[in-house]
Amino acid sequence: MKRTTLSAALLALTMAFSANGRTYIAERGDTWESVARKWGLYTEELKAANSIFPELFTGLEIELPEQSAKEPLGTRAIARLELAGRNLDKGKELLERKEYSLAETYFTLVESGMGRPSAELLYLRGRIKEETKEFENAHSLYKKALAKGSEGDPTMTGEQYAALTAKADEIGVLAAKQRLKREEEARRRREEAEREAAREAERSAARRRAAAERQTTTTSNRGGGGGWGWPFSGWGAPSFGWSAPVPLPPMPAPMPMPTPSFQNVPSPSWGSVPMDWNTWSSVPMDAGASFSAPLDGGDFSTGSGNPRDPITFSDHQCNLCGGKGTIADSGATTLGQSGSKYCSDCGRYVDLSHRHIQCPSCQGKGTVRKRD
Repeated sequence: MKRTTLSAALLALTMAFSANGRTYIAERGDTWESVARKWGLYTEELKAANSIFPELFTGLEIELPEQSAKEPLGTRAIARLELAGRNLDKGKELLERKEYSLAETYFTLVESGMGRPSAELLYLRGRIKEETKEFENAHSLYKKALAKGSEGDPTMTGEQYAALTAKADEIGVLAAKQRLKREEEARRRREEAEREAAREAERSAARRRAAAERQTTTTSNRGGGGGWGWPFSGWGAPSFGWSAPVPLPPMPAPMPMPTPSFQNVPSPSWGSVPMDWNTWSSVPMDAGASFSAPLDGGDFSTGSGNPRDPITFSDHQCNLCGGKGTIADSGATTLGQSGSKYCSDCGRYVDLSHRHIQCPSCQGKGTVRKRD
């Protein structure tokens, strides 16, 4: 309870209010830079609001500008502002070394870290655009920097403000010329696109006219008649350039196809069964003969060549598994382990992924059905 009361008393002393605005009582170890970061300010803004004090000392009552934060910032926010200050110094160094692309990147990080641009930051970014011949962007940034300076932004030095005021008109003239050139280029490209569109429309119209002419020519050459055209039925004869069509001879009637006959061919006999070529149906089989399709894909004929002879099948040992009904496989799951084990079926040490699966040929029976 005592510690809470003491902290509240210190906060009340630190956050004193005056008629002109909020104030802050400097503590031991405070600097202009640390106090500015604590309240989300640029250092120059804090110094300008307290210009009557050349130095900062413990117990000094500092006036806080209007743009300061409502409450002291936390550790993370202060670290972000410290990084923004380092990025600003690095960007200025790169600008003096004429590394404009990198300098622009650092200045962008500064604006993101601070949450708002200062007059000095706008002026520095305008210098980059001026050096890279982007006069329109440079003039826009310079105008914003001058506006902030006129509003009392103290971040830009007097030397920078005077230089910017002197060259503002010159940059404005260059920006106007660049804008006119850009607009002229855009107009030229727009007119070229319109001319190309007109030429494409003319080409499309020409293609349509040519297609219509070809269609008209094809229709006139058909000579009236329907169907698919000459030499098929319904076509008129082609003119071949003459004024009158050339008459064509009539199409001959199709010749009748002779019906094959085997009346004079001797009928063979298969065993005791006579065969007639003109009334062929099938060869009868003995009533007692058995017939079934082979399971192993063999043919239906026997050694004698007579289909009436019976065909018999019996079980034979499977050649794939050797009658065991299983075959070796290496697809077992090892769960990332490695090593070996003893397989009693194989009679040797094998890898952990070794296993036995059902034979796909005999389906685990060990025998297959084959013709005797």
